[in-house]
Amino acid sequence: MPRQNIMFYKLRLYMDRQASSLLRYFYEQSILFLLGWIPTIIGVGIRGLFYRLIMKMDGLAAIESRVRIRFANYIKLGHGVYIDEGSY
Repeated sequence: MPRQNIMFYKLRLYMDRQASSLLRYFYEQSILFLLGWIPTIIGVGIRGLFYRLIMKMDGLAAIESRVRIRFANYIKLGHGVYIDEGSY
């Protein structure tokens, strides 16, 4: 197997283990990249609003910065959920 094919295979395998489709991977990662780093309560509030675009939320949820999320479309957070910084 040529080296280029092996690299493509490994890249594709990585993306398949992060999201339910290639399009979904880029969608989720774009939102996480744009909003995941914002510190303080401002970031928590912004993520509480915009992460609804990639996962289901019932009520308010608090998500700290630098949280790693895989397969976001399969996640459902209930009201009052708190995910601390550095969670995976």
